[in-house]
Amino acid sequence: MVALSFVLAAAAFLGATFYADTRLGRVVRLTHDVSENAMPSLAEIGVMQRALGDVHFRLEQQAVGDEVDPALLDGSLRELQEARRKYESYPQFEGEEELWAPARRALDSLPLVIAQIRSDAQAGSSQLAQRRVDEVFAPAEAAVSSALAGVHRLNLEQGNVAARRADRAWRRARMVSFALDLACVLLTAGLAVLALKSVRRLLASEARRANELDAFAARVAHDIRGPLTPPMFALKRLAAELEAESPHRVMVERGIRGLQHAEALVADLLMFARAAATQDPEASASLGDVITGAVQDVESDASSARVQLEVGDLPVATVCCSPGVLASIVGNLVGNAIKYMPADAKTRVVSIRAHGNDGCVSVEVADTGAGVSEEQQRCIFEPYVRGDSSRAGLGLGLATAKRLVVAHGGNIGVRPRAGGGAVFWFELPCRSAAPLTQPVPRGPTTPRRAAGAA
Repeated sequence: MVALSFVLAAAAFLGATFYADTRLGRVVRLTHDVSENAMPSLAEIGVMQRALGDVHFRLEQQAVGDEVDPALLDGSLRELQEARRKYESYPQFEGEEELWAPARRALDSLPLVIAQIRSDAQAGSSQLAQRRVDEVFAPAEAAVSSALAGVHRLNLEQGNVAARRADRAWRRARMVSFALDLACVLLTAGLAVLALKSVRRLLASEARRANELDAFAARVAHDIRGPLTPPMFALKRLAAELEAESPHRVMVERGIRGLQHAEALVADLLMFARAAATQDPEASASLGDVITGAVQDVESDASSARVQLEVGDLPVATVCCSPGVLASIVGNLVGNAIKYMPADAKTRVVSIRAHGNDGCVSVEVADTGAGVSEEQQRCIFEPYVRGDSSRAGLGLGLATAKRLVVAHGGNIGVRPRAGGGAVFWFELPCRSAAPLTQPVPRGPTTPRRAAGAA
């Protein structure tokens, strides 16, 4: 019964989604007929009619010998040609090409006629110029105007038809979607009742599954550490063979630190998961050492994003969590600040500060980015929530940081930064904290060693 109810609910939901998507697709197509065809075409037709009238008026002036600024006539001609080019680039309704053909032929003949009229006017042949205006240009203008009027009516009619069809399709989609959604609600309610009756039986198997997951986590840790060993051995061997002044030694040592950091993260985070999200009472981490490593890990990302990292105000503190957990929290917050730094930001700084307070250590990661709105602040730490959907990622970084902080008895949050940007902060219990060290500012390309590293 549970399976059947689930299948029916899923079918109703998929049916509602498919139907709504199909109908909305039709609404979108009809809306595009209005917004991307009929309305732009009407606008360009109006421009052509007005520009054509301006050209006629200025040619009349020239023909009777009035002084006319050539730039004004040339501007009207350019406006006419630009409006024609835009109109012809739009999709056309059925039968529109036949209505537009006379206007196109007449418009193609106008440049030669206009050139002859201007030449006659400049040569002082006012009567010849006036005759060309009356007998050649005026009929061509009338043909264009008549064709444009027909095209105008067609686009107006088709736009109205598309709008009415879109409105009808939208209303039908809403009614059917509402009925299917109601069916989903009823089926889901029945499914929930049946599922509740199965909970007790499921609880009996949870302990067994937990034990199996513990064994699986141990195998995963072993399988992940295995591939890390050969490159670690090779890099250490290479580092031993390189001279201390070799420029390649720095790159090799960075690779070794990265592998060591990955191994520590695997060990600590898997241990955290196996502990059912509870704190290891014996775990501890040096705040300065961990932040130093976390900043070094994101140095290349900061340089690529032209972001300046500043680290300072770090107490010599021992935090009540494993180094891997603390590194994951700090890395997520700093990496997030770098990732979402706007491309047009003039000031591009991410700063890390910390201070001790009544048995806790508080760490702040401040940036000069676009900031976080009040609405986003309420959900920014939820899974799959991203401040900017155009950036790559799943929206799990801040959610992971919150889960780790809360599991270790701490708090996490975000607030606006004075002068623009945001400040992400977290608090964790600490075993001891010495006075603050001196701040260490750092640029986007210079070698970075965080304060408190010593």
